[in-house]
Amino acid sequence: MKKYFLFLIVFFAFSSIKAHNLFAEKKIQADSSSLVVVPTFNQVEPICWGSLLADLPTTSTNGISGTWFPAMNNLETTTYVFTPNPGQDATTTSMTITVKPLLAPTVTCGVWSPNQKTFNWMPVVGATTYAITYAINGGPYINAGFGAMLSYTVSGVLQTDNIEILVVPSGSLGNCFTAGILECLVSPCPEAGIAGNITICDDSSTVIDLFGIITGEDSGGTWTRFSGTGGTFDAATGTFTPGVGATTSSFMYTVTGTTPCPNDSSLATITINTTPNAGILAGVQNICVGFTTSFTSTATGGVWSSSNPAVATVNPVTGIVTGMSAGTATMTYTMNGIAPCVNGTATRTVTVNAQPEQPSIQGFQGICVGSWTVFTATPQGGTWSSSNNAVAMVDFTGFILGNSAGVSTISYTISGSGGCADRTAVRNVTVSTAPTIVLASAPITANQTVCENTPITPIIYNIGTLNAQDAMAISLPPGVSGSYNAGVFTISGTPTASGTFPYSAVAVGPCGTDSLLGTITVNPSISTTMFCDPSGVTMPNTVRIDWANIVGGTNFQYAYSIDNGPIVTGATNISNYEILGVLPGQSVTFTLTNVVGISCFQSTSVTCANLANESFEIDDFQSFPNPVSNVLNLTSSKTINNVAIINTLGQVVLNQIYNSKSIQIDMSRFTSGIYMVKLSADSKTKTIKIIKD
Repeated sequence: MKKYFLFLIVFFAFSSIKAHNLFAEKKIQADSSSLVVVPTFNQVEPICWGSLLADLPTTSTNGISGTWFPAMNNLETTTYVFTPNPGQDATTTSMTITVKPLLAPTVTCGVWSPNQKTFNWMPVVGATTYAITYAINGGPYINAGFGAMLSYTVSGVLQTDNIEILVVPSGSLGNCFTAGILECLVSPCPEAGIAGNITICDDSSTVIDLFGIITGEDSGGTWTRFSGTGGTFDAATGTFTPGVGATTSSFMYTVTGTTPCPNDSSLATITINTTPNAGILAGVQNICVGFTTSFTSTATGGVWSSSNPAVATVNPVTGIVTGMSAGTATMTYTMNGIAPCVNGTATRTVTVNAQPEQPSIQGFQGICVGSWTVFTATPQGGTWSSSNNAVAMVDFTGFILGNSAGVSTISYTISGSGGCADRTAVRNVTVSTAPTIVLASAPITANQTVCENTPITPIIYNIGTLNAQDAMAISLPPGVSGSYNAGVFTISGTPTASGTFPYSAVAVGPCGTDSLLGTITVNPSISTTMFCDPSGVTMPNTVRIDWANIVGGTNFQYAYSIDNGPIVTGATNISNYEILGVLPGQSVTFTLTNVVGISCFQSTSVTCANLANESFEIDDFQSFPNPVSNVLNLTSSKTINNVAIINTLGQVVLNQIYNSKSIQIDMSRFTSGIYMVKLSADSKTKTIKIIKD
């Protein structure tokens, strides 16, 4: 009761003080409009590690809304910061939530006595009792009860059994407990340790302690040799001394077990690696810059390297050495050793010598037989030679004398030394005589007769290329010319003027010229004027062709077709011809192909039409305008396939294929006069008369 009254007194006193403070606080707030509100929240109590942790409220107890940062974390103690939303005249605040760790007992394997195993653990702060559960060899868990004990003994077990025990503490509220778990063998069987190995070189003689190779072994075991030969093995002391010829060896350590435990063994392996030998090196040791040599070794599998790659490089695999600059470099051949064996090496020196300078030659390369030229060269000190003294000789100064027609190669050589090859420059000299020209085509081609505007038969000459630079022709007919290519000169073309033309074909060379003569006779072309003569026809369905007579002509050969039909050929001795069977609206193309007695007659053609009216015509056909100045319009309900325009002389001046019901024809290019227009549509024809302004 006293405690209760004392509590009330303290409570009222505290409330009075708090009321006074609130009054003072509100007074201060009333006096100052600049103060901001501090958001308030209910403190979250501490939680155990991993327990559920709800999100903090986004609105404070005094009505301020905002957000918390960072996200909730139930795995460690965290301070969360609350940031008010804008426009609330409030400041930030924070809250720290404590996460208490889980407490678990640390369990240890205790002593073993026949048929039982004891487990021990240290007391856990705050724990008053412990619940015990265990399982034998992975079997079902057995609930062993609980109490304030700090150890527990499992009975009825074998030495080889495996026991898993769970110890769960409990105590006063506010503590965070979790289970302590341990798995123990009732009594360990003998342990020969963990196998191990070491590596040594075959030249080692150090005594090796085999116990230093394996780890975790029980004492009292015995050693035996498991594999390998050579060296000295002492089973009593567990040591091995390698020697010459010893191979990789393994030694077994065995600890005897007591029933039911079996014996246990482990291996100590000593790997003996061969110390590498780089062998004996060979290869030419003097080379020139830019050239190579090949180094070899009696040993295989090694790698080459250069002490000075600026002087000489080496291919690491093939051993090919390349000279880079004048100097000396050491090539090393390395056989990689397997640790702990060091690498094996061998060396060989190469000397790289500078190449002589590449010479160059200058001088005029064409001379005539009996004449001379002089070649010059750099650098000085070289020697001259000729590939063919019979063609051209050269002395030690570079003076060259032409002896006969041909080509000789002049060489200038700078001698190399110290493994470097000679350096040579070459330049050809051509010794010429006067050129030659020979007719290569048929002899009759050199002197031929052709008609005007008719191509000549090509005249071909072979030119001696060794002595010739070019070829030309002089006094050829207009339209005929010559061309020179690779020793062949060809005269060809079509004469455009008649007459007799004596010409010269000339080969031109540095040592003179050569020529051949010929004549091209061009006869004038003869033609005649042909015209349609509708007034001269003697019977119906006839077209008459007239032409001017040709003096000297005895017979006229012709060919004609009606409306592009079959070609009819024949001959007549008069200067006109009447063609029968030409229906009204049809046209004839007539050609004079040749005139007997005239050597250069040019064939001449004319197209004439039968202007008589058709026996049937196209219905609903229209044409406009008429007269026409520029464009003539033709329309029909049927598709128009063909249109032909014929002048008053019976000549067809236009013949065009169409595929349309409406056609426009440009008449602006025709001369003024009367024209007949013939058109075809759907297997019918119609002919109309048109006046062209």
